Amino acid sequence: MASPFSRFRSIAAILCLTIGIVLAPLSITGLWATKNLTDTNGFTALMKPLASNQGLQDDVANMITGSISESLQIEKAIESIPGSSWLPDALSPQHLAEKSDELINRGVSNVIRSEQFASLWEESVRTSHAKTISVLSDQSRSVRLEDGGVLSFQLGSILDEISTPLTQLGIPGIVNMLNIDPHWDLRIIQSDALPAVQTLYNVTTTFGPWMIYVSAALIAAGILLESKFLTSALMVLGIGLGLSALIMNTFLFDYSRGVLFAGLRHEVAESVYYQLVGSLVGVLTTTAVISLILGLASWPISQMLRKRQAMNREFVVESPVRSNH
Repeated sequence: MASPFSRFRSIAAILCLTIGIVLAPLSITGLWATKNLTDTNGFTALMKPLASNQGLQDDVANMITGSISESLQIEKAIESIPGSSWLPDALSPQHLAEKSDELINRGVSNVIRSEQFASLWEESVRTSHAKTISVLSDQSRSVRLEDGGVLSFQLGSILDEISTPLTQLGIPGIVNMLNIDPHWDLRIIQSDALPAVQTLYNVTTTFGPWMIYVSAALIAAGILLESKFLTSALMVLGIGLGLSALIMNTFLFDYSRGVLFAGLRHEVAESVYYQLVGSLVGVLTTTAVISLILGLASWPISQMLRKRQAMNREFVVESPVRSNH
């Protein structure tokens, strides 16, 4: 029969292992988020490859084209010119407006697909992330929570690209028409999701850097208290991390697409999401595989330790009997 101390040690080991294993995926995620989501340099490096994503380039080009065309209002501007109704069909306001939209889209697309856009994208991501972090951490009183999660692009290079071909159309006053707001915003995170993002940010910055050490210490303490749990602890840890990677790769994407990235097309939202969490899924999966391999490899050791503990308990029980004889 196990002694009270042995039972207490087993219960303590189970508690330590349970808490440590539950915290493991959360602590890994927290540490990863501290280095890649809440840190501006890490986030910029993570998002930088999206500049070459075809779907994102097309969306950005189309939205910027629409924004510039709406600001120019070329058709209305031409119609307001006296005598414009006498212009031939080839020079009608509608035809010129359509032609200008084509030129605008071509000029915007040329910039978007050039190396210049990569620098523009990186600069925008860095500036916007710093602003969003300032909003989430309540460090700035000049901006509101709703101002976070927005990428702001400086359109100076794009306007320079389209000004020459538009001027060649011969539209009166085109230079004045191009005097529009030289920045354009792309909302990545929807406003109604920002309170939840702010809560996650505060939790990550508070617990993310050190929770991994608590989890590792609890798992190590549980195994030291009861070494016979070595194999089962490693196997359960591996399964838990693997399930976390699966959830991150499937169910959490559906939530993010419907809440965080609701303003983006499905393909673009998918690219943004997996660019953000792809490395985290890789870390969770790799750690899960390593844990499972170590668990299988430790099975003979765990069996040996169980037998040794059983023999020690038998020896403790038989010793008083022998002493009586």
